[in-house]
Amino acid sequence: MTLHPAEAARFVTDLQEHIETVTTFYIPQDELTTVLQRMAEDGHREIPTT
Repeated sequence: MTLHPAEAARFVTDLQEHIETVTTFYIPQDELTTVLQRMAEDGHREIPTT
């Protein structure tokens, strides 16, 4: 699929807005562990909650 840059930008914006409206989601425990490990490796000391 090929989009004009303006269409691609709009698509990404719409997607981000949709993701922000999701209040409940499921992430498998192994994926969550991986994400937290990578955050720690990147120097995060606190888990962002907002």
